[in-house]
Amino acid sequence: MNIKNRFKFLLLTFVVLLGINVNAQSSLKYKFEIGNINVPLKLINPPNGYNGRKELYKADILENLNKAISLLDENTPVYGNKIMLYYMPNKSEPNVNNSVTYTLDLEKGSKLPDDIVNKLKEKLTEGENITFQSVYVGDKMNVNSVTLTVKDPLAAFRPLVNPMYNNENGIYAFQIVAGLPKMLIKLDTIPEANKKYLKIYKDKTKYEILHIPGYQTKYRYIKPSDNPLEEIDVNKTVNMSKLNLKPKYLYSEIALDAEYTSSLNWGSMVANPTTQNQTLEAFNLSRKNQLILNIPKEHYTVIQFDMIIVPDRGEVKRYIVEDMSDPTVQQILDKVEDRTMIYIQNVMVKDGENKIIYVPMHYGYAVAAK
Repeated sequence: MNIKNRFKFLLLTFVVLLGINVNAQSSLKYKFEIGNINVPLKLINPPNGYNGRKELYKADILENLNKAISLLDENTPVYGNKIMLYYMPNKSEPNVNNSVTYTLDLEKGSKLPDDIVNKLKEKLTEGENITFQSVYVGDKMNVNSVTLTVKDPLAAFRPLVNPMYNNENGIYAFQIVAGLPKMLIKLDTIPEANKKYLKIYKDKTKYEILHIPGYQTKYRYIKPSDNPLEEIDVNKTVNMSKLNLKPKYLYSEIALDAEYTSSLNWGSMVANPTTQNQTLEAFNLSRKNQLILNIPKEHYTVIQFDMIIVPDRGEVKRYIVEDMSDPTVQQILDKVEDRTMIYIQNVMVKDGENKIIYVPMHYGYAVAAK
């Protein structure tokens, strides 16, 4: 192998390995379902070991225990396997009399039997768990653990997901977008230092080059389906924007060496990337304000964003929004109650030259008295 081909091989190998790590943040394919409870499954033990967890109030768990159980691949049920239930009271010594176990064959309409459901209803208390595991799920996946935890209504409010900074060292000159008919390579094609990438990805049957002047990124490999808030299972999406923007991966993006220097301001609420708990009163004083992206030495105007509202109980809804002061948006926010998390992601902004830019950071506002 000559030096040129060796360089190409090493670079592509590095990108693939990088993609494996980044893809851990992509949208979740598999889900566990019991009644109306839907738990996304996350790959924890490669290549096929999946876990999931969800905190719910006792009444919501008990309401669904006697309903059908399914494993879903996307939205397609996976049958022909076995699922084991395990429950152990927190305040008891382990013995055969106080634990509850049961194994069922996973078929269409499979349910826990009434006697098992009744035992769980009798024993289950706040802070305890019900765990499901697969006995055998074939080659595609193995459910190591799906845990349903009973929320304590008196416990302090905790967000489902805490957005995090990406403060890893390095800003990069190119990005590979996989998961498309042809791999998309984003970069500024003019600088001499980038010419090597044009040679590596010159096969037009496999790659498409997208020239973006001055392109920089924190992420060298992404997929269009990537979602940093993957553990949030959205029940419904409502598009309230009329902008008809292109997919986010076709735009330039904001790349900060230290993302902790940025914040998203919403009235008096400042997320960088999350707020401290805000009272419902403080939220109501801030919610009519526009979002302001705070970036050192730069000024941007927010033109569109995803707003995901996660109540303590009930459906999770995503709204694609242009204007926070829109009366329809305010009617939605008027229904926000105490102990609600509001996430903002897929923020699109314009700079001083009217150029549209994607913001890869995501933010969260905790509306809760404690």
